Amino acid sequence: EQSEAARHICNLSDDKSVPVWARLLEQNTLPQPAAEVFINDLANRPHALGMPVLAAIADQPSHPQFQQSQNLLEVNYGTPPDGTSWRAWVETKLAEPPKTP
Repeated sequence: EQSEAARHICNLSDDKSVPVWARLLEQNTLPQPAAEVFINDLANRPHALGMPVLAAIADQPSHPQFQQSQNLLEVNYGTPPDGTSWRAWVETKLAEPPKTP
């Protein structure tokens, strides 16, 4: 039921309302079935919105969504250099101009 409720929240959330539940996700205050749904939703939002939240989670080794966040970030940005936090790495990548094909 928790994951179903989270799916409804995601479907009804526009990008402006995402920070409300994203903050709860980052602080690890959501039940895990719901957190998994929200993590997947963030991956489909604009990168400037979702990736900083995933980076904040990836910088918390004790967070239950730690590994999933790292995996999603690695797919999009590669692995940060040694000693670089995910948050700093994502900020750097988001600030880069888009690559033209």
